[in-house]
Amino acid sequence: MGDVRSRDRELGDGWIPSLDLAPPERARSMRERILRTADEAGRPADAISCIYNLEVRVGGKDADASVVSGETGRIVERLLGLLDLGFVGMNFILAGPDVVEQRERLGLEVLPALRAAASA
Repeated sequence: MGDVRSRDRELGDGWIPSLDLAPPERARSMRERILRTADEAGRPADAISCIYNLEVRVGGKDADASVVSGETGRIVERLLGLLDLGFVGMNFILAGPDVVEQRERLGLEVLPALRAAASA
C-alpha cells in the first residue's frame, strides 16, 4: 500500500477496497493497517468506515473468484464471512447478463436474507 501521507491519515474517513484487490485472506491485515495508521494520527477506529466493493451475480456461477456468485444462500454465506472481517458495509456492482433481474433478486432475495442472518 505504500506510505500513507500524514495529511491523509488526518483527513481520510474510509477505505473501500475491491474484492479482487483485497481478497479475504489479505483484507483483514490490510484493514488493520488502515486502522493502525488512523490510530497513529489520533483517529478512533470508528471514524474510519470500511466498505467492501463487490461484484455480485445472483444465480449461476461465475468462474471469477472475485465475483460473489451463486444462489441466495451461498451468496449470503459469503457476504457474512466478509462482514466478519470487520467491514461495516458493502457496495454491490451487479454482474450477469440481466442487470434488471440481478437488481431485483439482490433486493428481494439476498439483502433480506443477509439482514436476517446478520441480526441472528
